[in-house]
Amino acid sequence: MSLSWIDIATIILFAGSIVYIIFRYSKEYKTSEGYFMASKGLTWPLIGFSVIASNISTEHFIGMSGQGFNKGLVMACYEWLSCIMIVIVALFILPKYLRAGINTIPEYLEYRYNSSVRLLTSSILLVAYIFLSLAGMLHSGVLAVETITGFSSPYLVWIIAFAGCLFIISGGLKAVVLTDIVFTIVMILGGTLVLIFSMVEIGGFAQFASLAAPKLHTLLPSDDPDLPWDSILLGGFWIGSLFYFGFNQYILQRAFATTSLSTAQKGMLLAATIKLIIPFIIVVPGIIAFVLYSNELDEADKAYPYLAERLLPNGLKGIFYCAIFAAVLGSFNSVLNSASTIFSLDIYKRFLNKSIQEDSLVRVAKISVIVMVVICCLWTPYLKNFHGVFLYMKKYGGCFQPAIVIIFLGGWLSKKVPPAAAIAALILNPPLFLFFQNYFPKNSFLNNMGITFIVLSIIVLMITMTFPMNRPFDIPEKYKVRFERNLGIFTWSIFMFTLVLTFLIIFL
Repeated sequence: MSLSWIDIATIILFAGSIVYIIFRYSKEYKTSEGYFMASKGLTWPLIGFSVIASNISTEHFIGMSGQGFNKGLVMACYEWLSCIMIVIVALFILPKYLRAGINTIPEYLEYRYNSSVRLLTSSILLVAYIFLSLAGMLHSGVLAVETITGFSSPYLVWIIAFAGCLFIISGGLKAVVLTDIVFTIVMILGGTLVLIFSMVEIGGFAQFASLAAPKLHTLLPSDDPDLPWDSILLGGFWIGSLFYFGFNQYILQRAFATTSLSTAQKGMLLAATIKLIIPFIIVVPGIIAFVLYSNELDEADKAYPYLAERLLPNGLKGIFYCAIFAAVLGSFNSVLNSASTIFSLDIYKRFLNKSIQEDSLVRVAKISVIVMVVICCLWTPYLKNFHGVFLYMKKYGGCFQPAIVIIFLGGWLSKKVPPAAAIAALILNPPLFLFFQNYFPKNSFLNNMGITFIVLSIIVLMITMTFPMNRPFDIPEKYKVRFERNLGIFTWSIFMFTLVLTFLIIFL
């Protein structure tokens, strides 16, 4: 892809702004709360933009667009229905977290159950973040760079990964969040440009609707191997979505970095609002790529960069480069920051060195970042053996997401669920899910996730009935946070719920 002087200037300006933010905050935070939680001082726009940058990655630009190429507009359900889940989390789950003043998801589980549940959950999340989230983001980032530049090197994955290290090691959460604002704006701008030029190339919306009609459905038949309608509306989709936005450290860490419930809720609702447009700038171009270039592409995950490389004129290609760079590093940095937070606070400080000093804990976090990046880079090349990075990340989430959802919901619904039930669910989740995947291959992975959820729920119920928890658990209330009847928040939530249903009905 040839670049004009305008493209080069755009890239330099973008890179310069990122470098400035990194060095601006490189020496500001030395305490653990400052480094991991931005001193609990994030505002709602920072939370909202950072959640989007954490959520939207090359996993979406490459993987989700690639599935749009294969499956069609059904992939929009992941974004539109997720908006409803974000609203639910903001209204009903965030108050519980903010009241306890926690810094990590596993910390809450220690208050509800015990330290063993905290340690086991922390370990599971670390493994998932390294081998699923970080590896998937790196793989899709490398694929994007190779497709749009033609440059291929085994060292590319290391270059991208250690570029991300600089953000975490230098400035902590505050630097990550501030760069996320730049990343989000650039991603939306770059995605919008690709959408506009691809629509022009295909001949306008009417022509697009005619040529792509078979792929413009948000629900697929029940016999679809990956995304049948029953799995999305009634099955495992909601389990994965509830985990992702309700019990996922690298999404919720932004909301934890404030003491105001209203601020956290507004930030999450802003993120949900932005997510409404994501299918239009990511999934729709993938569908257009199928109409225009299906005979030229040998791999669906190459659809988005292939489309952009051919349609964007000189002068605008630099924005697309920046958008891909932002997509790679935005989510990668967020996951890496949260993974180091979990290791440092939930494992190292809690179990290995309780008396560690603040500056030493920050140093441990920085070292853990480097170790995790090395492991991730060694694993990432093996992802070529899987078909579609987006579905890879979603499918294997079934190995741990149902159990985490169960132990949270069970812990809230009943005070008698014992730690043994939580540990059993966490340990049995991987073999159960993989069993259903192997012996019921005709089921979609979402249906197998739903079946796993049901079986684990029965196991937890049986253990609870046999060995109920007798001692009352004591979840602290560090902040006076309550369920707030904020008319503006509720009005916007109802509006978004209505808008999502409208989108689904239109494309049904």
